[in-house]
Amino acid sequence: PILTSSRQAVNFFGAFSSRADLAVMTYLRQNSPQDSLILNYPSGFEGHWVTTIAERETVEFRDQPFFHLADSYYERMAQAEQAYFDLSQPAARVFVQAQGIDYVIIPQIVNQPERFNDMRGSIRWRWPQDTWRALDYDPASIDWLEQVFEQDGAQVYRVLP
Repeated sequence: PILTSSRQAVNFFGAFSSRADLAVMTYLRQNSPQDSLILNYPSGFEGHWVTTIAERETVEFRDQPFFHLADSYYERMAQAEQAYFDLSQPAARVFVQAQGIDYVIIPQIVNQPERFNDMRGSIRWRWPQDTWRALDYDPASIDWLEQVFEQDGAQVYRVLP
């Protein structure tokens, strides 16, 4: 009862992903080479857990005030954000290939936000207001991506050569 009533009064939403997101990250940990590079969601917090749970390097990471001499990583993150939100663009494919990205992860909230609204199926304090945005494309329509795992809208795509 305390947790349920406090969700309306406390002004934060947490940084955990849905159970479906955890499943796709676990899939990556168990089914991808350890040296894989993953293009994860660049907005909000949904992509920040990929590095920890999948135990793989990701393009995006949660910025911290004590990060120094990371300019090249910040530049890569800025380019990745443009690519991620429209992988159908030729420049996005060039970026993905140049970076050696092996997988793309699509969080449940991005692909099927209506399913994410069920707080029982989510490890969240409350709905993440204004911290995410939808994709400008359908990943399944991109011929150089192969869907290798899906659970309740959360997806993993392998980058084809």
